Amino acid sequence: MVYLSIATGHKVNLESVRSHVSILKQVPHSILLHKGFCDMEVVRSLYQQEAQKQAILHCGT
Repeated sequence: MVYLSIATGHKVNLESVRSHVSILKQVPHSILLHKGFCDMEVVRSLYQQEAQKQAILHCGT
């Protein structure tokens, strides 16, 4: 399953990141694509930190 987020940088928040990671954890072999105007390093870091907290083994780049 492929999910797409098109939120701009100022709309990305911890609550949405937690929700996205939780969904990805529940759906085997799923991925999330993020498209939008933002600092991708910051967004990537938020997702990687949350993935570690929720014990997802691989959070790609």
